[in-house]
Amino acid sequence: MKKFPRVLGCVGMLTAVLMVLAVSPSFGVDEEFKKKTQGAIEQFKKTDSGMNAFFGKAWGYAVFPTVGKGGIGIGAARGKGLVYERGKLVGEVKLTQVTIGAQLGGQTYSEVVFLE
Repeated sequence: MKKFPRVLGCVGMLTAVLMVLAVSPSFGVDEEFKKKTQGAIEQFKKTDSGMNAFFGKAWGYAVFPTVGKGGIGIGAARGKGLVYERGKLVGEVKLTQVTIGAQLGGQTYSEVVFLE
């Protein structure tokens, strides 16, 4: 019986999220993708007026207009976005996430990561 809690503890630790942000220069970014990213920024601001302050004060931010996530026991998420420094586009970024634990299904969402 004492081994069971240890196993649960290990599984709990394995549910930690792995995110990899690989930034590359923004040369040749697709104009359609830029518009999609700007649309996501506008939607964030429209949904929560407090977001305007974050976008205005942040040293930088990464915007992922669409992140796809799914899993059955083991899950993964993947998204592509753009990185801005003081409101100026400076590069592209990719997000990768892996999870282990109780999960079933899939979803898509938008995400923004602010940098101070």
